[in-house]
Amino acid sequence: MNLTPNMRTLLTALLDEMRRLEAIGDSPPPGIDHEQWRALWQERREYEACGVRHDLDRWLGYPPTRSDSAVFSRTLRQMEDMGLLVRVNRWGPSSRATHVRLTPLGRAEAERLVREQEAALARFLADAAAVLGDHAGAPDTAALERQLKEVDTTVKAITASIDPANLPLLNERLTQLRQRKEGLERELEMALSLDARPEEAALRRWARERIEGLADAMNGRRDAKVRDVLACYVERIVVTPSTKSGVLAVNTGACGKPTTSNPCGRKKNDRPRERSCVKVIAGAGFEPATSGL
Repeated sequence: MNLTPNMRTLLTALLDEMRRLEAIGDSPPPGIDHEQWRALWQERREYEACGVRHDLDRWLGYPPTRSDSAVFSRTLRQMEDMGLLVRVNRWGPSSRATHVRLTPLGRAEAERLVREQEAALARFLADAAAVLGDHAGAPDTAALERQLKEVDTTVKAITASIDPANLPLLNERLTQLRQRKEGLERELEMALSLDARPEEAALRRWARERIEGLADAMNGRRDAKVRDVLACYVERIVVTPSTKSGVLAVNTGACGKPTTSNPCGRKKNDRPRERSCVKVIAGAGFEPATSGL
């Protein structure tokens, strides 16, 4: 069946809600007080009578805009025409839906989509385990840090007293040092990322967030969350004004140093929150700005 990204989003969200409501038992589980249990029990009864409550905010995972509401309202009608769901108004005949029910066909499609997502997550976890296993002997981070300090010390010594007459020679040497430093930084970043291996649960959460973020991007969503997801796959963008050219480097590993809260870490060139990260680089190397030469 030819499903749009919006339809896929709704089907998986509805199935998730249905499974949550169907899992509510006839007696309160441990740790739930009477009032909480009463609210859950009433929600399950409402689901049995009418279906899943229409809650676009919950389905999407973010507050919808007016445009989102209009788009997904049309999507629900299209899915009803395709026999995937039935829109219900608990108060009687109306064009406005208060609840939604998946038909057997709709549930089958939703379960197929979830199986595909789980298979993709399983492949990701297998690939991640293989990559981490292949790098059991990670480079010595202390040695890399020492080499970086040596490069910085050399650069400072060269730039401490610059003779304008020797600028061409200095530029070549500084360019070599800059390239050496960038190489060492990449090696150090990789060594650090291999040093702290994330748990499977954290990797699974990270991968699911990326899948959902890419789906949101396909649906036309443009906000900080989607930009962060897309930025994860871009290591750096280097623009050279003098030649009016640029290079976009793809982050093939898509991860920096993993942590418990962020298993894919942060790239060295990640932008600050809510804005772009810009580094002003001299034309050839580390040489300082000069004028009147």
